Amino acid sequence: MCDSSYEAALLYPFEQTRKALYEGARKAMEAILECKPYTMDLPINGKMQYLNLDSDSPESELITKEAVFMDPRDILNFQ
Repeated sequence: MCDSSYEAALLYPFEQTRKALYEGARKAMEAILECKPYTMDLPINGKMQYLNLDSDSPESELITKEAVFMDPRDILNFQ
């Protein structure tokens, strides 16, 4: 049996949980006008490195890929 904190939780009564969620959402909505959007200077140079463990070689191969992003959302599709 594992007693790791990753596998533990405190359970609160439904009403207490609902009230805490409601108050948190209310505070977030009140603060929204004070929040400034995060912007990035374009273009963005991206670099990804990973080990190719699929090859038949006993030693893993380091793969490096680079890209230039004109839209920050494109980073999510970088493969």
